[in-house]
Amino acid sequence: MRPQEILSMIEEAAGTSMFEEKKDKAIKTMAKKEKKLEEILSLLNEEITPKLDRLREEKRVFLEFQKTSSELEKLSKLVIAYEWLLDHAKVEKAREAVVKGEERRKEAIAARARMEGEISKMEKEMGRIEKQRDAVRSLSLV
Repeated sequence: MRPQEILSMIEEAAGTSMFEEKKDKAIKTMAKKEKKLEEILSLLNEEITPKLDRLREEKRVFLEFQKTSSELEKLSKLVIAYEWLLDHAKVEKAREAVVKGEERRKEAIAARARMEGEISKMEKEMGRIEKQRDAVRSLSLV
């Protein structure tokens, strides 16, 4: 036998050849796992991380949009309340103007009635004066 064959027989008898085979198998498995790990890391760095960053940015933008929308809604309600207050004040002023107008109308009606009464008195007085004048004229003509 050659020295290589003798060495291999001794290793087999001692159980080291089986250990070497398992060791080589484990190294091959580790190499495969390492390669797979590198693929996963490159996938993570090339595809997943950029997508995750983009999604984080979209989330930040969405939260900002949501905050702005909420603030806009609050301000819109405030503006509506202010406009209602202004409109309510205008309605009150208009109501007061209507009441004043109604009072002036009543005063005008009362003044008209008073004037009509005075006119009728003056017409009666004028009729009486005309009768006196006619009576005086007829006496002076006679």
